[in-house]
Amino acid sequence: MKYLKKHKKLLLVSIVLVIVTSMFLVLNNSHAYKELPKVKLKGDINKSGLAIMVESDYQTGEYQKLDSTIFPTDGYTLNRIKSGCVDKNGNSVDALTYNGGNNGITIKTKQSVYCYLYYDNLFKGLGTEDEPYQINYIEDLVRLSNSVNKDLNVYKNKNFMLMQNLDFNENDSYMKYNDTGFGDINGVNSIEGIKEELTNREGTGFIPIGNLTTNFQGNFDGNNKRLDNLYILNKIYNNRTGLFGTIENSIIKNLTISGSIDTTDVVDAGGIVGFTIGTVVIENCQNEINIQGKGNSTGGIVGAVSRNLTIKNSVNMGTIQEGGNVGGLVGCVSMSGNELIIENSYNQGQISNLNSNNAGGLLGRDRSDGNSITKIKNSYNAGEVTNAKTAEGGLVGRINGAVEIDNSHNEGEISNTIGSIVGGLIGYGVDTSNITINNSYNNNEVSINTPEEKNISIGGFIGDSLGNVNINN
Repeated sequence: MKYLKKHKKLLLVSIVLVIVTSMFLVLNNSHAYKELPKVKLKGDINKSGLAIMVESDYQTGEYQKLDSTIFPTDGYTLNRIKSGCVDKNGNSVDALTYNGGNNGITIKTKQSVYCYLYYDNLFKGLGTEDEPYQINYIEDLVRLSNSVNKDLNVYKNKNFMLMQNLDFNENDSYMKYNDTGFGDINGVNSIEGIKEELTNREGTGFIPIGNLTTNFQGNFDGNNKRLDNLYILNKIYNNRTGLFGTIENSIIKNLTISGSIDTTDVVDAGGIVGFTIGTVVIENCQNEINIQGKGNSTGGIVGAVSRNLTIKNSVNMGTIQEGGNVGGLVGCVSMSGNELIIENSYNQGQISNLNSNNAGGLLGRDRSDGNSITKIKNSYNAGEVTNAKTAEGGLVGRINGAVEIDNSHNEGEISNTIGSIVGGLIGYGVDTSNITINNSYNNNEVSINTPEEKNISIGGFIGDSLGNVNINN
């Protein structure tokens, strides 16, 4: 009996030791969580986006996983990230935090949980020519802007299409016009519904797609639809603004746009695009935005051009004012080696540059070192061009490089009360310029009426040229 009692005690001690050892091993093996495969979430958290899910064992400490590679950027954005945890019964558990700065997650929990991260798929479609990404609501434009400017997705060679007319002032143009989920878009330090954020004139309005550091590199087809009542107030020094701020190697076509753009600092501004890089084509577009520029370059279609731009079958109807160099279609050719082609296009808006240098019915200025060429064919200006401080022309304000004008003309009145060089087609050609005009004409008054005593140059075709000039027919 004593033998049995003795061994019973030993057995109990052994059992206790096994239990304690097992608990120790379990606790010491709970310092990690495992990543589950990317899955589509179910139920009320399914937003048709991919997700990472993490299974966490019982943990008493705080653990992190910092791995940005788990978040694809092509077609997705992190600015609308959602995260959370649930227990085995599906009940929400406050156990996870997400750091957008480093894409890291922190889990702190005292029970077993499943944690998830998901983000909305930005657009319907595949981004191909046959199945382009669809712009169905104004939210889609905001998502595109956020994706390019914040997530740095340039959408290289991807295709977008506007699926219906959209008006920033109309509730029906939004999926949910009072949605506050996009935050303080307009910078007034309070969060309103998205429509109010984009139309409140006390704020900055829509943020252009592409900026100084990230260029939109996709293609945008307006599908012969309209974007109306776009409002932008740009307060950022030396930025680019328009529906698109900066684009590179892109095609923009079949789009009509209206609204207003104001700039309070030095900016390249255009109704469609602020600044182009690489080889860009803009075709069958119409700008009805009134633009008040400042400092750099302002154009009805494009503010400033770097490298090659072709504008075809396009029109400016908006009033274009101020901005260093002002043009009905293009403000300025900004670098050497550019080729600007304007074909079958015209300006009908009023062009003026009271506080700065050059203005033209189609192009404000080519400011290259003489190695650029501008070709204007089958195009015309019908808008009034007034009051540039230096040079002013019915088609082109000032030329440094070469310009070829074929079968084109000016119908707008060209007048000036502050400048000194005015021409019916071209204001001023510097000593590096090469001007060729074929089968073209001016059909309105050209006048200077300045109260100051100064040397003036005025001409039916050209105000003044120090370079080569060749005029035929």
